[in-house]
Amino acid sequence: MSISAREANIKPTNPSKFWHYWELLWFKVYADLKIETQITYLGFLWWFLEPIFFLAIYYLVFAVVLKTRTPHFVEFLFVGVVAWRWFGPAMNKSCRSIKMQAKLMREVYVAKWIFPAAIVLNDAFKFVIIFSLVLIFLAVFHDKPTALWLTIIPNLLCQMLLIFGLSFCFAAVTPFLPDFPLIVQTVMFSLMIISGVFYDVLEAPPHLAHLLQFNPIADILINYRLPLIYKQWPQWGYMMYSGLFGIALNIIGLYFMRKYDRVFPKVCG
Repeated sequence: MSISAREANIKPTNPSKFWHYWELLWFKVYADLKIETQITYLGFLWWFLEPIFFLAIYYLVFAVVLKTRTPHFVEFLFVGVVAWRWFGPAMNKSCRSIKMQAKLMREVYVAKWIFPAAIVLNDAFKFVIIFSLVLIFLAVFHDKPTALWLTIIPNLLCQMLLIFGLSFCFAAVTPFLPDFPLIVQTVMFSLMIISGVFYDVLEAPPHLAHLLQFNPIADILINYRLPLIYKQWPQWGYMMYSGLFGIALNIIGLYFMRKYDRVFPKVCG
């Protein structure tokens, strides 16, 4: 969705006045969510139906056809797919987030990080709703919640850091390389396969499992499943690795956002 300074109720401001940008950010998130519910007959129900549809297809393929032997596979699959549904789509959409706002950037100065950040927060809102339903499902059909469930909070923050960092980096690259979103789509599909969305990375041969855990997405999925499904403490070392990886990506992405801040409107025009 494209927005203007008038719609956001702000005027061109000094870049240091960050509160104006936060106002614009939250306005855009709200406006995008509202538009999503208005352009389809199902409205916000589609937020629930889409992941349920994918869960059903994946369960049919991996549990029924391939007869996966992973313990508690239904719960395992639900947690993995829902967590991925925040990561994958946010990456694909954030690539074009700056380029799609070329008109707005020519009308008024806007901090460029707002555009990918709005997409991440938009998908985060939907993720929280769907993941809450997954937690209710686990509490009813798997086992009662325990104090271990609280350990998913720092893991969620690590996932958010990773998504923000990658979205900033991807959004900064696309204006200079228009075909970059096609590369990202291919990479995201590959990551979905190797990150353990449909299988347990920890069940791989030890040398391969250790290699796969260098992928921070795999670590995040593992650290959701260990406390929620298997009543085990998360792997704190890998969680710290995921968090630091996300922080580094944020620093890199925001650095290039700032460096090319005045260049983006020109190359996107």
